[in-house]
Amino acid sequence: MSQSYLNTPAAKLYNLSKLKTGRHFRFATEHMHLHRLCQWSPYLSYEIVGEMLPVASAFKVTYELASIIGIEEETQQPIYGDRHEVEIQMTENYPQQPAICKALTDIWHPNVKWHGKYKGRICANNKEFGKHFTIAELALGIGEMLQYKNYHALNTPPYPEDEKVAKWVREYAEPQGIIALSPPKVVDEKELKMPPDDWVSPDAEPDPDDPKGPTQLGILKIKDIRDNQQDRSSSSDQQDIRFKRKDP
Repeated sequence: MSQSYLNTPAAKLYNLSKLKTGRHFRFATEHMHLHRLCQWSPYLSYEIVGEMLPVASAFKVTYELASIIGIEEETQQPIYGDRHEVEIQMTENYPQQPAICKALTDIWHPNVKWHGKYKGRICANNKEFGKHFTIAELALGIGEMLQYKNYHALNTPPYPEDEKVAKWVREYAEPQGIIALSPPKVVDEKELKMPPDDWVSPDAEPDPDDPKGPTQLGILKIKDIRDNQQDRSSSSDQQDIRFKRKDP
């Protein structure tokens, strides 16, 4: 994504008043939250995947932080990388159906499928994303998975996505002190968090009609998004968003 695009204030990505359906409004505001997060965080950036018809529904998020991208088979020692890509796709029935998350680069993590037909599939172990959280918060959660601040390697519900990696965590990485949940031993300690509600991009152009400066998205909470979506969904002009769904 070009730097000039990231410099665009989130509130100027869409004219929300002209979106006719609740789904369009929800997808647009989700995009705006993600855009604002990537303006705020020095470790995340994103690109739109596919076309905006008339709103974006899928994004490639890039993380610049340390994570494990594989192991040396002979020694079992981890191999580290510092740039990772994940695709987050809001489904046709989002938020009732969670977003689809897939790693586009190698990620060695018990909650990411390492091999096979579904390689890269990410299990966030949280069906509430979309209902109570935005995809920006989902992107942060995936980032913390990459850092090994969050993982589930035990063979208990909700179960690891990849048992081979989970076994490595249980039988090698944790005993060797490479990673741990308690006390925490992580791969990367960078702080990932959402921007404050009153934060405005320093590159945002001032709005002459707003003496207090450009407003972005801080006041749009998830409840506001959901309520506005429901109001717009009652319109008789509602239409579905269709997009090409990639293999999980």
